[in-house]
Amino acid sequence: MAVDCHIHMALDGGYWKDALARHKDAPDEAFIRRTLETYKTLGFTYLRDGGDRWNAGKRASELAGEYGMTYRTPCFPIYRKGHYGSFIGRGFETIDDFRALVAEVKKSGGHFIKLMISGLMDFNHYGVLTDEPMPENLIESSRKSPTTRAFPSWHTPTATRQCAAR
Repeated sequence: MAVDCHIHMALDGGYWKDALARHKDAPDEAFIRRTLETYKTLGFTYLRDGGDRWNAGKRASELAGEYGMTYRTPCFPIYRKGHYGSFIGRGFETIDDFRALVAEVKKSGGHFIKLMISGLMDFNHYGVLTDEPMPENLIESSRKSPTTRAFPSWHTPTATRQCAAR
């Protein structure tokens, strides 16, 4: 059994703007099916998608059973407006905005909440992120929200260990 716990069905490993444009009007089902078939051929049985605002990951989760796979998606990642995530997720400004997005994920059939709380690792500078991390008090309020238990998405090894320790 092979597992991939961080994919984005909407992306293809090429230029990200072209990849996302493929799903602009609707999820590209032919592309999604080819991708699922490739994973199946390689022996993958479990995929965990990071989500996208065009529903490619959601459509993949609906089709994955045909390929003998378990597929989990948050439907779309949630990010704080003005920070990392606008290229693929849906943004919030207030905690009420955040809760509304969480409710939408639940209503849409999302399997978990993906909360983008940091930028990417800067590969040119060790230990540096491309964006400031989300304030700890906001992370805590989202984790303790009565509507959900959020699973923050940290893009650094140290941050991933800290998140897993929670």
